Amino acid sequence: MNWAQQSNVNLFLVFGDNSVSLSVYSNHDKTFLAHQLFPLIASKSIAENCSSVWNRLPYQRLDFSKIRVGILANYSSIFPLQFENKTCEDLFAFDFGLEKEDCLQLRIKSNSNHKIASMLNPEIVEWCKSTFKTPEFFSTTEIANNTSHNQTEKNTAHIYLYNNVFELLVKMDNEVVIQNKFDYNSTEDITYYTLYSLDQLDIERSELKFYLSSMTNDEAIDFELIKKFIDYQPMIENEKTPTIPFQLLLCE
Repeated sequence: MNWAQQSNVNLFLVFGDNSVSLSVYSNHDKTFLAHQLFPLIASKSIAENCSSVWNRLPYQRLDFSKIRVGILANYSSIFPLQFENKTCEDLFAFDFGLEKEDCLQLRIKSNSNHKIASMLNPEIVEWCKSTFKTPEFFSTTEIANNTSHNQTEKNTAHIYLYNNVFELLVKMDNEVVIQNKFDYNSTEDITYYTLYSLDQLDIERSELKFYLSSMTNDEAIDFELIKKFIDYQPMIENEKTPTIPFQLLLCE
């Protein structure tokens, strides 16, 4: 591909627990031109990892129309819309055992139903700000919440897989009843924590439409086994596999 001829394109980055994916999207053709997933090496800083990846990509010199960054937040929570931001900050610090000064990077965004509070990794934020012009930041909790809100079904469960972590969001009568993250080591963990959460909420599987999206390169995940217990649909309509670029959700 001749990248020098490309214009009106967006760059999407999503940071998982130990990986980063990058996608280039053509606004003109309404299609992705590139998608790559890279590991983040634990012995290196975020800046070293990201610069090493970015400096060898062929599209690094493009003048992007939009740059959007999704970050898997270590801490996130949702609050009623009527809560003042200060109240959200105080409750957030209390719930996660954080000092007030630890919450300086707290991001609070509102949609029509909730306030979504998330702690974004300051190293990721700093690297993106120093590398790109006016990047927009989103927590993955925010993306999940907004995506579920934009769907027409009233009762849904959304599962977002990352390496070693997955997010579960359940919506009943258009209201989010749970949004939580779980560590996992196997496919069985994913199905167990999902079904256990539904059991605790007294929700039958038959009441929900399930959606699944994956940003993992772990070949050990058995999607057929998940489907045996959870009859999911790919997050994006007409996609046959859940292992789609998570960046598709940032195109909304």
